[in-house]
Amino acid sequence: MWTVRGGALAVAALAYLGAPSVAFAQAQAAPSAPSQNTTYGPDFFAGYAVNNAEDMLRVIPGVQAILNEQNGNDQPGQQQRGFGSGGTRVLLNGRRFPGKSNEIGGNLRRISAETVERVELISGQTEGITVNSQGILVNIVLREGASLAGAGNYEITAKLQSEDARSDVDGLISYKGARGALSYSLGVEFNSWPPANLVTFQWGDKSRDETFFYADGTVMESRFQDHTRFQGKWIYNAGVTYDFSGGSRLELNGYREVRGSKQLNNTDFTRYSPAGAVTLAGLDFSESRVSDPTKVYELGGEYAGDLAGGSLQILAIARGEHRVSKDFRQLVTPGRIQELNRTVNDQNNTEEIGRAVYNFGLRPGQSMEVGAEVARNGLDADLLAFFDVNGDGVLDPTPNQLGKVQEKRAEIFATHRWTMSPALSLESTLNWEFSAITSNFRIGDVRRQTPKRELNFPKPRFDLRYRTSPQQQLRLRVERTISQLQFGNFVPGLNFENNVLVEGNPFLEPEKTWIVEPGYERRLPNDAGLLEARAFYNDITDAIDRAPVVLPSGAVGAVQGNIPSAYVYGAEVKVSVRLGFIRLPSSLLSLRYLAQKSKVRDPFTSEYRRLTSDRHYQFDVSYRQDLRGLGASWGFSYKDTGDSIYSTDLIGPNLLEQYYAIEPTLEAFVEKSLPGAKTLRIEVQNLSKIDERRARFYSRFGTPNAPTLRYETFTEDREIRAAVRLRGSF
Repeated sequence: MWTVRGGALAVAALAYLGAPSVAFAQAQAAPSAPSQNTTYGPDFFAGYAVNNAEDMLRVIPGVQAILNEQNGNDQPGQQQRGFGSGGTRVLLNGRRFPGKSNEIGGNLRRISAETVERVELISGQTEGITVNSQGILVNIVLREGASLAGAGNYEITAKLQSEDARSDVDGLISYKGARGALSYSLGVEFNSWPPANLVTFQWGDKSRDETFFYADGTVMESRFQDHTRFQGKWIYNAGVTYDFSGGSRLELNGYREVRGSKQLNNTDFTRYSPAGAVTLAGLDFSESRVSDPTKVYELGGEYAGDLAGGSLQILAIARGEHRVSKDFRQLVTPGRIQELNRTVNDQNNTEEIGRAVYNFGLRPGQSMEVGAEVARNGLDADLLAFFDVNGDGVLDPTPNQLGKVQEKRAEIFATHRWTMSPALSLESTLNWEFSAITSNFRIGDVRRQTPKRELNFPKPRFDLRYRTSPQQQLRLRVERTISQLQFGNFVPGLNFENNVLVEGNPFLEPEKTWIVEPGYERRLPNDAGLLEARAFYNDITDAIDRAPVVLPSGAVGAVQGNIPSAYVYGAEVKVSVRLGFIRLPSSLLSLRYLAQKSKVRDPFTSEYRRLTSDRHYQFDVSYRQDLRGLGASWGFSYKDTGDSIYSTDLIGPNLLEQYYAIEPTLEAFVEKSLPGAKTLRIEVQNLSKIDERRARFYSRFGTPNAPTLRYETFTEDREIRAAVRLRGSF
């Protein structure tokens, strides 16, 4: 770890101290470098093999790390609360991408390079940009009107993995055109495999060696598991935009997703007595599948125009997701098939949001933004579960668990933007949020309605920026944020691995966080690179984690609950430089290092520990080399998501202490442009064939210095994936 940390800091220092020499080398060798206004036009991209907007962004210094953040690699599972004024760093024509369902990477791949007029890197206050950022913004400006005759792009991808030589084909096709003042876009995409994300548990195929131990260290059970996940996802999207003669614009968009999935776990097990004799051997088999395809819809619209000397923007969106899954688990032993559990889980999530914003000038250098947002979020959940309670091979039904949760929310806000001098600017925002949460439950024939909860939160934000030179900026952000509640935590669910029903918590509060973040940006001359650094301190109230509760039966259970306080502090450095100073002007080296510490009092052990979400450090390095004369490029990326995680929970009457770690991964690619505006790309994921490791220890909860009852460990291997992708334009 210290080697990685030292290397990152050394490179950062070298890049900073060596900026003049880098700039000189780039001035001698860099092709078509953009001006210092950080605008990248057609001349810059002409020397690269780019077919879509994602290709274009990946050749710009500093943008690789932004794409990783926006695609969720750093904060898996986080959900944006409404539209808000922040939460995105990649814009389309100065605004957010339409809708909330799509991740940024999918949107970018559906935008043909032919439709992009320019790409802007925005730092600080810019007229027409009202999105609050925590760093540099990327703005993709599309060609409009008569300049856009129509352009499309496509992808065809053949995929292969090392486990069982599994293969498949998927791809996408999209088109954008215009007829007078009306422009339109259409797209269809099929994804045959789940995403290869390190920190979500959706990797396609993997194998696991697992061992359970008695308290004295002798083997209780050995297990070998083959995990296979199948997924097929269709995505349909369409949009129309009409530009009125007075400069107003109306945009409508629709999104539809239909996906099916099935997950199989085949586990061969052998159980042993404390003396080491085999007591039972067999197969532990489980299956989880979506009984009907999960359906997601999203309809949205935006109007923007001038009004009374200012500008008005109105946004609206309606989104829904319906998923019905069936799970079962059984033991197959000589002469017997014993079903352990079976569930049917029906969930319907909805969200409707409306937002209106009015911007107007006050005096030279000052402007004001006022507005309001209303939203309604809901969940209808129906869980039917069966367990073999007494081990007689017959499943016993638990009472049907039905839950309905709804939140109605309103937010008013005002933002004052003040350019005090060409070098100094301040953005001050006050948001005030009001919400009401209602929840109704029925467990069997017993109905229970929790009291209506009314909440309100002030959310101030201050963003001070000082530009010491055209290439260098200091910034300071102070902000209070409120997290989005996950309504799935309100209702009961199934812990499939531990074969227990998990209680819901309808009294969960959102996390409230005060953030203090100083930052630094330096853009090197002649497009030689970008340096960014920030420090941060987050003071969290009502942190969400597993916590003990007293159940109606009088027993103690565990739910997603609130911990009174926690804090996180740390620093992050990003370096993205071209290596012109070593005569490699068409190369791009990007590094990112994040170090952080957190502290929270564990609700089960009362000891202080890190937050469960704290990965302690993260380190990424990527390299891209463009062979411009050959129309080819190659590169690699190395990602380390951090060291082990510690967490606690209750399984029945026992305290569970869990340690989890995952190894770094290595990916590589090579691509070549072909005649006819086509590009052939070969990429390999998980070349390092990462291991995932976990250790779990069980002891009696509530007993001081309780001895370990048993413990278990596993090591899990994930497959290597390869893809051959043909991209083209038409």
